[in-house]
Amino acid sequence: YGGGQNSQSFLSSVLQDVKQKGAVTINEAPESSKDYIALADIVTLLESIATSGQKRIYNVASGRPISHQGLADALSRLGNYRVTFAHGAPQRSFPTIDNAAVRAEFSYSPRLLLDDLADLLYV
Repeated sequence: YGGGQNSQSFLSSVLQDVKQKGAVTINEAPESSKDYIALADIVTLLESIATSGQKRIYNVASGRPISHQGLADALSRLGNYRVTFAHGAPQRSFPTIDNAAVRAEFSYSPRLLLDDLADLLYV
């Protein structure tokens, strides 16, 4: 995630709806989750991997999935945004990504989407 992200992405569409309409309906269950990684983290990690990486393969991810309910709660705290979930929506969760190698080798401490959410909303 980051400024200028693809408007077709899940996160971008949610943020656009709450900014423009003050409300959004998410068509997945509240328990659904995704791993969000900041573009700034990706750039830093890729540079470090390219210049001094010791392994052949790395998982580049935050390693901390955020539930749709967590995203909804954070949006509600930031403003008078109404986030609802479609009745009977499917639960879709990505597996937790093990990023221990990048954490250890590059002292990587990922940004957290929920900490950056206000900046993304008001860009």
